Amino acid sequence: MVMTRTGTTTICFTTSKRGAASARRRRRLLRDEAEDDDDSFIASEATDSSSTEDSEDEDDDQSRDGDSEEDEDDFALPRSLLRVDGVRETVEACKAHLATETPSVRDIVTTPLRTRDRARLLQLHAVFRETLPASQERLEMRELLHALWQRAKEEHRVYDRHATIIQQFEKDSSTHSLVALQARILDLETSNANKSVIYSKYLELCERDQQDEEYFKMKQWISWAIQLPFDRVTITDRPVEQHGALLQEVQRHLDKNLYGMKEVKEQILLFIHTKLLNPDVQGCCLGLVGDCGVGKTTVARCLAQVLHLPFQQISFGGLQHVDSLKGFDFTYVGSQPGEIVKSLIRMKAKNGVLFLDEFEKVAASPEMASFLLHLTDFSQNHEFRDNYFNELTIDLSRLWFIYSMNELPEDRALRDRVYSIKVPGYSERDKIQILIDYLLPKARVAHSLTADQLQLPFPSAVAMVRRLPSGEKGVRTLEQMVRVVVSKASFLLRHGSILQTSFACPVPADPTQPFLITLPVLEKLLQGWEKDRQHNGDGGNMFI
Repeated sequence: MVMTRTGTTTICFTTSKRGAASARRRRRLLRDEAEDDDDSFIASEATDSSSTEDSEDEDDDQSRDGDSEEDEDDFALPRSLLRVDGVRETVEACKAHLATETPSVRDIVTTPLRTRDRARLLQLHAVFRETLPASQERLEMRELLHALWQRAKEEHRVYDRHATIIQQFEKDSSTHSLVALQARILDLETSNANKSVIYSKYLELCERDQQDEEYFKMKQWISWAIQLPFDRVTITDRPVEQHGALLQEVQRHLDKNLYGMKEVKEQILLFIHTKLLNPDVQGCCLGLVGDCGVGKTTVARCLAQVLHLPFQQISFGGLQHVDSLKGFDFTYVGSQPGEIVKSLIRMKAKNGVLFLDEFEKVAASPEMASFLLHLTDFSQNHEFRDNYFNELTIDLSRLWFIYSMNELPEDRALRDRVYSIKVPGYSERDKIQILIDYLLPKARVAHSLTADQLQLPFPSAVAMVRRLPSGEKGVRTLEQMVRVVVSKASFLLRHGSILQTSFACPVPADPTQPFLITLPVLEKLLQGWEKDRQHNGDGGNMFI
């Protein structure tokens, strides 16, 4: 034991001299036996260990300096083997490799590392030096030290390049500490009953050990709970004298984004008017019944945009079990809240627009129908309980529920609960008007084109509509066709003179002149489109 006094503090360094001396005695014994037998084993060390006491003194000095390590990488080899050409050099190369793999104290202190990694490596190095030489424990410690040393150097290289963003991430992760959790729980905008439930979970979490299996499950539960909006709302109140101006703004926005749908627009105006007169009135349940592609999703998005409310969509197609909506019990490993609660969390407010797509597909299940009845009953859904948060009450009564259906649900109770409006399909004339006034301008904007740069004559618009499959009431396929045409036209307008394509026009496009999509040009741009559509399905479209 070596004692060093610094100021008023005494620091003790203990080295394993007993183990080291034992190892040296074994090596001397091997050398003595080697004098009588050429095939005996000797220690192929770089240093002469004939003066054992001097070596021990030097080792002690090196331990005190912390600048060099004890030479312990010894290999017992027969003397006859050492006489073979190249063997001694191979052994020395192996020893040199091991020396570079194990960092010294000097390496750890002088190499650029993050402070936390440097401190960890210094601690491990101290433990490594105290292990018994030529032991399995020392070998494992050497491998661990080497692995952490390499990882620390690589992490510092990454940190050096992205220091700012890593510091921000580490700062954000600190918000999940227990102290931060406590503050967020106390600041929640919710009832004392809900706050009490969450705080009791927090106290239980504090009493558990981090190695406990339930610790992280409980911390995850609290993390989900404090993200719930509870009583947080998006302010939509307006003074009475501004109601008329707001309704006019809503009407203009709906007319700008939706063609036709007079009955739907009027019903939305009625809902908004009622909400303006009585902000505390419970939310609405509006069902939109119509074929695919007639604009039901657009209606819901327009409502959210014009009222400046958050919007979330849940697609019922493919849902097999009610727990996907209502959540999974907390006791199960990997359980999470249901889609209803997750949508609320993403909204960050309890008065957003929740769009439920393909509503009639899940209504056929008795279990699902029962859940949906409770979901749409504004006399009950102000105390909604998710299976994951079975002790918390969640208010859904301020949500705007918009249901999308291809046909009315078979369950009579559900049909009576939802006020449904038929969204009619479009005639050929309607589709031509939608193409010219809505779809084409939208596609131009997507490709940074103006009306002066790209023009679609009326005969070409008619031809596009008449290429649609017969009996299709919506405009989804028409929108895909417009995207294909505008995408190819944009490419030809910008690069047609330097790149050869299968859809190139007979007369190259002139960037200084408007690109006219005449009937011959349209045929060229839509060449093979029907085949591609059949191959990819209704949703397949590579031109975004």
